[in-house]
Amino acid sequence: MKWTKEAKKALRKSLLKVYRKDTGLLGLFVEDEFDNISFNDYRPNEGPEIRVYALIEDFDSKGWLDDLYKKFCKANDGNPNITQLQKDIQNCQFDRESKLLSEAWQKLHRYLVELEQHSQQESNSDTEELDRKIEICKQRLKFFNEVCCGDRDLVIPLPENFSVEDLLRNSWGSAEVQAAEIENTSYSAHLIIAVFWQERTNEKIRVQPRLLYKCPNTGELVTAPPQKDRTLKLSDFSIFLQKAADKVANKLSEKYPKPHRQLTIGLFVPIDLLSASLTKWCGQPSKLIDNCSIVVGCSDRYEGSEAATLHNKLNDGWQRFQNHAPDMPEPAAKLTQLQWLRPDASQSQTIDLEDYSGLQCLGDWLKPDPQCLDRWAELVESGIPLALWLHDAQADRNTIEQKFNDLTNCNRFEFLERIRRDRRQHCGLSAAPSGYHLGVFYEDPQYAPPFVPQDDDDEQFFDWPD
Repeated sequence: MKWTKEAKKALRKSLLKVYRKDTGLLGLFVEDEFDNISFNDYRPNEGPEIRVYALIEDFDSKGWLDDLYKKFCKANDGNPNITQLQKDIQNCQFDRESKLLSEAWQKLHRYLVELEQHSQQESNSDTEELDRKIEICKQRLKFFNEVCCGDRDLVIPLPENFSVEDLLRNSWGSAEVQAAEIENTSYSAHLIIAVFWQERTNEKIRVQPRLLYKCPNTGELVTAPPQKDRTLKLSDFSIFLQKAADKVANKLSEKYPKPHRQLTIGLFVPIDLLSASLTKWCGQPSKLIDNCSIVVGCSDRYEGSEAATLHNKLNDGWQRFQNHAPDMPEPAAKLTQLQWLRPDASQSQTIDLEDYSGLQCLGDWLKPDPQCLDRWAELVESGIPLALWLHDAQADRNTIEQKFNDLTNCNRFEFLERIRRDRRQHCGLSAAPSGYHLGVFYEDPQYAPPFVPQDDDDEQFFDWPD
């Protein structure tokens, strides 16, 4: 944190206000929080203003001022003077990132005030939901403070034209996006599995599994501690996946009494394996297709010579996605608002996919078929984060387009559950022979490699299957 003259002045004023210029109380705070430091060593014969000034300057010279600020805020959490101090400190940060964080913090703080005022006017039957939103907002404000203090990373880069609205919509760590995630996916769990080629000629793959879940106690999204990568035959992957999903379900039911929603599985595979059918990954028949929301993405964004370029493309595509169907303000926008591309096999190859934020097709332009490999590569390189396709469908075009409308007439959080329900009805174990196969390519940067900080409460969450 930058301790400018104005920032130190704000801290000095807040210390004096909170402890009411009582040097005895100030001394207790300093000596309780810092070993071998006595407030009496700071100008004992001067008034409280001079003594606090001397304390701050000494701590600044020793590089301890961040620690003093954080401990002061923690010791007096809930005091309105602390809220004002945090706002003042945010305003004193002159670099661009800190200015954006400050504006985001202030916007969230106004939102919190509105929620608290609304809570006082609601009947008892409505207060539980508002209290939950208030708690989430407080957690997000805490997150921004930790970023400003250097205790947490912002995760995303900040391009020159990035606005505070972009920050609130698109950063993984942004407060409002996190609040929307918790609001819409309470007690959700996401099994993210990245697949990389180990030996192409022998069809050996390296598998990197991670589990992300919302911790009910804190509301934070965490990941189970990472395990070593697994190497296995491509033909054995469906067995591994089923065992992994079973272990996730069993462990979560043991760890948390309140049940989680249906598991979402994100399979990130190399571009040349995107042409494989879902049944190849899950097995046939597979209860996973009936019981889980399964989407695919591209692992080449996270490893290999083109990883940085492809990852940046996804960031750009996610920006376009959020511009058309933002998460905030609540409720999140429906996916029907995306700028959808609906190509067909006869269309010219000059389509610029980067002009779009979603893709829908009837299984002719894109489908799980090696003949579509070039189009899979084109889709990945465009950065479009969401693509839907239907194939083996015997219905007419209007019926299929209505199916797409039904699937996307919701926000992106509800969309994941609609995938599972639709597949169970039309292409799962109970599917009729005339049913269709729904394919979903969906890359949410939050639920993808690289992964969020692990859950420190668990040294070993569980062992992945061999």
